[in-house]
Amino acid sequence: MHTQVLRHFDNVVELRQSRLANVTLGLPAVLWWVVAFGALLNIVLIWLQDMEIHVHLILGGVLASILALVIFLIAALDNPFRGEVNIGPDSIALVYETFMKPGVTETQLKSK
Repeated sequence: MHTQVLRHFDNVVELRQSRLANVTLGLPAVLWWVVAFGALLNIVLIWLQDMEIHVHLILGGVLASILALVIFLIAALDNPFRGEVNIGPDSIALVYETFMKPGVTETQLKSK
């Protein structure tokens, strides 16, 4: 029994270290390169279009807005465990309460 407790404790310590290591993790640099290349490619394709100036400005403005929103979203979600947009402990506690807490039956979950 002592061995099982120590093994379980080691497992908990390893999972905690893994979670703490993932806090500083962000999006890989290759994702930023793909976004930048896609934005540049879209801008070049807009420049190649032969259309009236007002249509060109509207289309370019819409494309620039969408690209700016995508880049903003990626930057905001770059570090999911810290920063203003993050995954808080409430989500993890809810999952524990819902699925992993011993003694909770299916009928109790449905009544919530």
